[in-house]
Amino acid sequence: VNFEDRGEISHKAFGPTRSSNARQLENRIGPKAGLSYQDDLQAAPFAQPQLELETVYAEGAPALSLALQDNLVYRALQGFCRLIPESARLSAATIRCTLYKRIPAEAGLGGGSADAGAMLRLLGRLCGLELADPRLQEVAARLGSDVPFCLNGGCGLYDRFNDHLLQKLVLPPLDVAIVKPPYGISTAALYRAFDRFCPLSDQPAKLVTAIATGQPREAIAAAMHNNLFAVIEQEHPALCRLAKGLEEESGVLCVVLAGSGSSLIVICESRVAAEALASRYARQGYFSYAGTTIA
Repeated sequence: VNFEDRGEISHKAFGPTRSSNARQLENRIGPKAGLSYQDDLQAAPFAQPQLELETVYAEGAPALSLALQDNLVYRALQGFCRLIPESARLSAATIRCTLYKRIPAEAGLGGGSADAGAMLRLLGRLCGLELADPRLQEVAARLGSDVPFCLNGGCGLYDRFNDHLLQKLVLPPLDVAIVKPPYGISTAALYRAFDRFCPLSDQPAKLVTAIATGQPREAIAAAMHNNLFAVIEQEHPALCRLAKGLEEESGVLCVVLAGSGSSLIVICESRVAAEALASRYARQGYFSYAGTTIA
């Protein structure tokens, strides 16, 4: 079974734990949408009583030193087998997985969460479960705040804990370029800084309305915002300068921080503009990619 697990783009950043106070969490709620840039996850029955998880990194994607028990794909399989009785027909010891990694780590693109979501989809299909099965959704929620979105896909507004879909949205295809500098940003460290700084911001009603009422992409782009960028301005001035430079490029509608960074999502006027921008920044040594959002 082959699955593609797509990267993600967020309007707001979401709280890392349920222990954060409600005001901070409410300040981080917002729509999420997928991007057409993916890892590939392959799984097949394996006759011998053992579990194999191989990770293959694409050229240019830095390899991670990650213990098996910390890998979200493995944790998704373990959580599925613990919570869902139907998994009895699918012993964890009979699955060989190969994960082909393209999405860079510490980039704000949700690569690990997307991998976990793909694994849960795969396991659910093999066990005859509907995607909306609440048990499958519970496993996703236990794995991390972005995994329910990555399991369900599309575009939607989630609750403040990112566990439940509040409103399904149909996002028109947007031409985007991803630009990532040659360094990552620790999500945990950035959230700690956010909790200290806790900038106030508007709720995502403007963006939700723009998408739900079918407004043009210029209006959708104008409504995009990420609360965490206020922290980036304080903690990572070089990334802030990169964002300002991208905003001045030809054919750019807006620049928004991807999740907790360090990637920047550049919404462009056309696919040609997105590809040209990605190509220019790739020649300068940045990780870059041109693609579209996924409704």
